[in-house]
Amino acid sequence: MNAHRRLRGPYTAAGTILRAVVPQALERFPDLVAAHVIEIPQRLP
Repeated sequence: MNAHRRLRGPYTAAGTILRAVVPQALERFPDLVAAHVIEIPQRLP
């Protein structure tokens, strides 16, 4: 995971984590992902 401060710092790390987790979570817990449909895209630049 890359959290280089000159790229986007913690946003880079958060985006990397969410890109890895959200597709799997969508398959396993679609209701949970749907409940956070507003928050998830705001964290992915």
